[in-house]
Amino acid sequence: MSLIIFILACWGLTHILVVGTIFDSPRDWITIKSEFLGKMLSCHQCCSFWVGMAMSFLIKDLPDISLGSFDFIFWGLISSGAVCLLKALNYFLFSFKE
Repeated sequence: MSLIIFILACWGLTHILVVGTIFDSPRDWITIKSEFLGKMLSCHQCCSFWVGMAMSFLIKDLPDISLGSFDFIFWGLISSGAVCLLKALNYFLFSFKE
């Protein structure tokens, strides 16, 4: 259950950071100040990687991957892949609108 919560939380936070209108002004300011962070905040896959790594420290019930102190990198990769799959599924389902 914690894995589903982790993936949905990463998807939601990534979507808010990348396309949420509430972050339009901060996102524009960050893009002007830092090219790297600006690119990260315009890419679902990039942003979800960093969001997944951060969320892995907040959600304590995640399964142990047995990579020791490098588990957070794995959770960043899982988040990035899951967010990209959910984004593709979302586009596919909404492509049938007429």
